Amino acid sequence: MDVENLRILGISVSGNVSARELLTRSKEELLLIEDSGKLNALKEICLEVCRCQADDVAAVRSSADAYAVISPELRFLDHEECWIILLDSANHVIAKESITKGGLTSCILDVRRIVKSCLIANAVSVIMAHNHPGGGRMPSSSDIRQTERLKKALELFDINLLDHIIVTDDGFYSFAEGEHKALVH
Repeated sequence: MDVENLRILGISVSGNVSARELLTRSKEELLLIEDSGKLNALKEICLEVCRCQADDVAAVRSSADAYAVISPELRFLDHEECWIILLDSANHVIAKESITKGGLTSCILDVRRIVKSCLIANAVSVIMAHNHPGGGRMPSSSDIRQTERLKKALELFDINLLDHIIVTDDGFYSFAEGEHKALVH
């Protein structure tokens, strides 16, 4: 973001601050900046705009739709998180839910909690998503094993695992569209 645009908003910073840098900074890091309150408010406004755009997705028909729904929750984090998107029979979003928060390189998948959430919501299908803060889009061997475990558990309840999306700051990987299609429906 241009320093002049920030000044128009009444925010004083030295040097240019990119939008990516703004969104990836933690609240603690923002406190080190002179107008940290205003800068943090701007960050929250940007994230809310992304969430509003995600709410505009009427039905999830592709991995790009799933990414649009979940990316505001997972992009620009400095740790891994796992979320699910619960869908009805027409692939309308019933809810999206945070499942676990992890560390820099992993988070534990709570299969029981996902199954429970699906059953409570009467979801017909679910999409799992997690982020890779380090930026690599390709699934790890652990990601693949966890997806297999989740798919088997969901099949016992006739719930479809439509996709597993890995979100990075600049894009995503879809199991349904990548080389791991057999692991999802």
